[in-house]
Amino acid sequence: LNNEKSAELEETFPDFVIDKLEKLELGLDYFGGLKIPYLGHENNNPNFRQEAEELDNALSEFKAELTNTLKNDKDFKKAMKQMRRELGTDGLSEFKYFIRRYGILILFSSWLIYKYFIHG
Repeated sequence: LNNEKSAELEETFPDFVIDKLEKLELGLDYFGGLKIPYLGHENNNPNFRQEAEELDNALSEFKAELTNTLKNDKDFKKAMKQMRRELGTDGLSEFKYFIRRYGILILFSSWLIYKYFIHG
């Protein structure tokens, strides 16, 4: 919101604003929690490079741990297999889709081949 709309909202619904909204802070990465240098405020965070590298390392470690955990978790594998089946992305579902889609064409082609090439 622009400043005018923001002030109007604060005046009209102060409890909502306090409870549900937060004023954005310039130069803050809300995903990683880092203060980021930006144009005209290059010294916003003198330790930015180090903190960004630490965050990147922590995220890489988390990703590796999560991947390892999910690869070895039997319940997760079972749930993923069920989800692929329900979404139709497992091999059997894809084969069934192919047969449903092209089955009549395959039967007709097979009949033609038998009738004209094999039977004579």
